[in-house]
Parts: sequence; structure tokens; C-alpha cells
Amino acid sequence: MAPNSPELSAILPVADDLQAIAETLNYLKRQTCCSRMELIITGPQHVLENVNPDDYRDFAAFQSVSLKGPCSLGPAYAEGIRKANAPVIACCEDHAYPEPEWAEALIAAHKQEWTVVGPAMRNGNPASLTSWAAFMMGFGPWAVPCAAQQVTHLPWHNNSYKRDVLLEYGEKLSSLFEAESVLQWKLKEKGHKLYLEPQAQIAHLNVAKFSAWMVFQHYAGQKFGAKRCEKWSFARRMFYGSASFLIPIVRFSRLIKPVLERGKCQKPKLAVLAVVMLGLIADGLGQMRGYFCGTGHSVEKTAEFDLHRAKYL
Repeated sequence: MAPNSPELSAILPVADDLQAIAETLNYLKRQTCCSRMELIITGPQHVLENVNPDDYRDFAAFQSVSLKGPCSLGPAYAEGIRKANAPVIACCEDHAYPEPEWAEALIAAHKQEWTVVGPAMRNGNPASLTSWAAFMMGFGPWAVPCAAQQVTHLPWHNNSYKRDVLLEYGEKLSSLFEAESVLQWKLKEKGHKLYLEPQAQIAHLNVAKFSAWMVFQHYAGQKFGAKRCEKWSFARRMFYGSASFLIPIVRFSRLIKPVLERGKCQKPKLAVLAVVMLGLIADGLGQMRGYFCGTGHSVEKTAEFDLHRAKYL
């Protein structure tokens, strides 16, 4: 690596308004190793035309990468990965705010054997019960406080990866980043290791409107189910679809411990668990739809929530 080459490329998607990523950019500029980072903003060409490179002088390098077609997180991350210059890439979101030591902790962890390094998560909008249910359902096992450890799974959209490993997937990257669990399963099958780094922390803003959250969970479940079974036989898809009513029960049993764990959840725990179960039911029904009917409009629907989070806070 050249002396001035970036050590981490942070990829930040934007849909239709640069103002939507302004707060995340402020947090990225505050990184203790900002001068060792590359910033890559991905989005539609007509939006990126308004980017002023002078605003990103604090970084070691900066790129704006135009996307073909509608913006969703899968192609947004994939195109950024292909253009990145650093050996480590980190996925960012307009509603996820990294602490100042986040990037430095990820860089240090990637000097070891880990292929995927994930952060510890905090609830960035803790006022509502729905936000806590959404947070615990999405990030409970990785919520602060947590210990540094090798893990079997990490939450979507906020992880860092060794770039050369990802490039092996070629054109499949876009689809894999739409359902990141599938990507992580494939990496583990090849012997790659995942690691939780609690020194890298992110405050995550969650959907706080209950009706909107239920819709979001349904389409997220459909997208996951459809992406998971893309290469399956018809019989296997039908079997998993028929068994989808078990999904809320299985996932609920795994979430009881993190919700009850001291210091993780700041709302009445039984109330949070009740709302979590409702969200899991919506997700389970979505997965059933994905197994039976395919992706449908789930990619576009989830992109609405992922890339316009401010409307649902």
C-alpha cells in the first residue's frame, strides 16, 4: 500500500437529496483517522451533480459514484465496493451515526484474521416503544453493552469487509447486499470469520411509527425470503414457505435474552417484547410471501424506508 493510500473506504448511499446524508457526513468527518479514510458517495447522477469535492478535503480521498437505475442499498454498496481504493470497505447509512473511534477500531480489527467486522449498536432515537422494538429486533445481540468476540452473524448495512474477498462475487454483489445474511452465510461456508468490535460504535435511528414499521418488516421479510431461496428447488421453496409460521417463534426465542439483558433496553421489557413479536409476525408473513411469490416490489419498498428514514422517525 502506498504511504498516502486510504486504509478504509466508507460507502454512503444517497437517494435524491444530499441533505439527507449531511448528518452522517458530519460524523464521518469527526473520525479520529479521517485522513486515512476514503469517502465514496453513491447515488443517481442527477443528485451527484450537486456534490462539491471541496467539502470532503478532510478525507484521504473522495469519489462520487453514479448508479444506473433506481437507488437501493444493494447496487449502491456494490458499485462503491468496485470503485473503492482501500483494502477495507465500511457500509454507512444516512440514519446511522458512527462514534469518532469507529473507523480506527475497524481498521485495527481488520489487521487480524477477520473478514467481516461489525460495530456495537446504540439506539439513536430512544423515545418511543416502537423504536426500541425495532432496535432490539434488528440489533439486540450487538447492542451496547457487548463484548469483543467472534460471532456467527452481524446486523445488515453497518459492517466492514475485506474488499478483495467481496470482489470474488462479481456481479452477484448487488443481490447479496440486498440480503446481507445470505452474503455472510456464503462467507462462512468458505471459512471466513466474523467479529464484533465493541470499540466501533454506531447510533442507529429506527422507524418509530408503528404502522410504518409493520409495513417495513413485512417487505424486509419478503426480500430476505426471496433472496435466500433464489437457487432453491420449487419443492424446497414450498417447504420453507409452509413452515414460515414458525419463524416468529424461533426468532423471538433468540431475542428474549438481549431484551432482558441489563443495560441494553431502556423501555419496559415486556412491552418491548410484545411489540417485537408483532414485528416478527409481519416479518414471518413477508418471508412466506418471498418463498411463495418471489421478490415482487420488496426491494423498492424497503429502499423507501432505508433511504428516507427521516419520514418515519
